[in-house]
Amino acid sequence: MERSQPELSARSCCAVLLLGRPCIRAGDSEVELPGRRTKELLGYLLLFRERPHHREVLAATLWPESSTAQSKKYLRQALWHLGAFGTGLGDGQLLSGHSEWIQVDARRVRLDVAELEDAFAPVRLVPGEQIEPEAAVALKRVAPLYRGDLLEGCYQDWCVYERERVKALYLSLLEKLLAYCEVHAEPEEGLIYGEELLRHERAHERAHWRLMRLHYQAGDRTAALRQFERCREALKEELQTAPGERIHNLYEQIRSDAGLGAPPRRWGPTTPGGPDRDDSVHPAPNALEQALDALSLASKLVEEAIRAARSAQPPPSLP
Repeated sequence: MERSQPELSARSCCAVLLLGRPCIRAGDSEVELPGRRTKELLGYLLLFRERPHHREVLAATLWPESSTAQSKKYLRQALWHLGAFGTGLGDGQLLSGHSEWIQVDARRVRLDVAELEDAFAPVRLVPGEQIEPEAAVALKRVAPLYRGDLLEGCYQDWCVYERERVKALYLSLLEKLLAYCEVHAEPEEGLIYGEELLRHERAHERAHWRLMRLHYQAGDRTAALRQFERCREALKEELQTAPGERIHNLYEQIRSDAGLGAPPRRWGPTTPGGPDRDDSVHPAPNALEQALDALSLASKLVEEAIRAARSAQPPPSLP
């Protein structure tokens, strides 16, 4: 995925970027936050921006390995460093509160994580194939904001959890865009989102499946077949397993150049990374009738065999 300069909506005085290298951007200037503790403090306050935080609890949460006195000292130092960014944070104060409580004034900043969450929230439960064009435009706008993992270098429990949560949101966003691009015949753009998804989750079988369809949709049958080999290799190395039946069937369709059915309208519940149900694949009526006839015949044969076995048994002897 091309790494263009991320753009945030122009609704506040400055931008705080927590994805990738944490920094503050105001106008054309970009300033990196000094020190790990300052980054952790600002990141925590912005990620949990909807509520105030008690100073003592905040200090203990951010630096649990330190004593109470030491963690309070770290908090005072980090707050002082944040105060040194007055010009970067506009003409008002970023933090509000009093001697015991602190809360960040989220109205004064544009936050990359918030932009990502706001765009994703309306489509969280909507299959990618059913997303409206306006929602897809919003997802495409915020996708480049994910420049890297949240607060890189921070390994506190709260941060690790939030990092995985935001990354899962981002990967789901990419998968929705991948599905959207397939059903709207945008293979070139869809291939970009699919490759970005595989960069983070190499053994994502469903992404490989869609990329095979997109390559074929773009007229590149060779690339579609090679995508299957990439899938086979990734699943073997990452999960010690093999591609499932559906992607095998797609491979045979493409190999024989038999064309593809309509893209699936939605996915059902899935195992991680693997397709579960493809609504575009239906058995032909004649094949279905033949299968039902065969099942009926087999049932009759079983019943006859049971009756024959019973009749062949000798009557039980009387005591």
